[in-house]
Amino acid sequence: MLAQQRQKGTTMGRKRKAKGYSVVVADAVCCVSEDRVYDPEADPEKSLMDQLQCPVADEVLIALRKAFSLTYPTNPFIQGLQASLTEIRRICVEALKPLPDVLSDLELPPIPPIIDDSAMRKTYVFMFLFARTDAIDITVKFNGKKQRLMDIVGNQDATELLKTLRSVVTDTFDEAHDEQQHSAILQRIRKRIHSVLPAFNACLESMEVEPIAEPSPASAQDNDTPT
Repeated sequence: MLAQQRQKGTTMGRKRKAKGYSVVVADAVCCVSEDRVYDPEADPEKSLMDQLQCPVADEVLIALRKAFSLTYPTNPFIQGLQASLTEIRRICVEALKPLPDVLSDLELPPIPPIIDDSAMRKTYVFMFLFARTDAIDITVKFNGKKQRLMDIVGNQDATELLKTLRSVVTDTFDEAHDEQQHSAILQRIRKRIHSVLPAFNACLESMEVEPIAEPSPASAQDNDTPT
C-alpha cells in the first residue's frame, strides 16, 4: 500500500510538494566545481551546471516578451486576432519543448514530444539558466570560506514564470467564435504575463530585449495601450 502511495507522489497520505525553480546567471553556476568550490575566474571541467543539467532560461523570457507584444494585434479583426493567438501558441510551445523535466517537477501538463524536433537540437548562446531552487541552495567554498551559494550569486524565483508560460499555451486553445471572445483571450494572456514578467526586466535588458512596464492600476483595468 505504501509503495502504491509513493508511486502516486504521496507519502503517508500527503501529496508530494512540487519542486520550485529559480533563474540564475549561467556564468555563476558554471564557476562551481564538482567539489563545490566557487571561483568566478575558473572554468572547471565538471561544473554544477553539468551536474544539474540546467535548461536555458533565455528562450522562456524572450517567448513571454514576444507573446506580450502579440496581445496587441495590428489587425483588430477576427483574422488578426486568430493569427496572434496562433503565433503566441507557436512561440510558447517552442520555448517549452526543451523543458519536459521542469514541467514534470512543477506538476504541469507536458508538451507532447515530437520525434526529431529541430527545437530539441538548437544550439543557444545563453545568459540565464533554470535550476531547481533546492539544488542550488548549497554551501560552497569561496575565498577560503564556506558560504551559501545563493548569497553569493543571487537567484530569482521562476516558478510562477514557468507556470504562466504553460497557462498561456492552454489559453490559446480556449474556444472563441467572435472578435470579442478572441480579444478576451488575448487580454487574459496579457494580464497573466504582465503579472510576472516585469520582475525579470533586468534579465530582459541584459539580453538587449525591451522590458515591459510595471503593472499599474491603469494596466489592471486593461486600457489596450501597449507598454
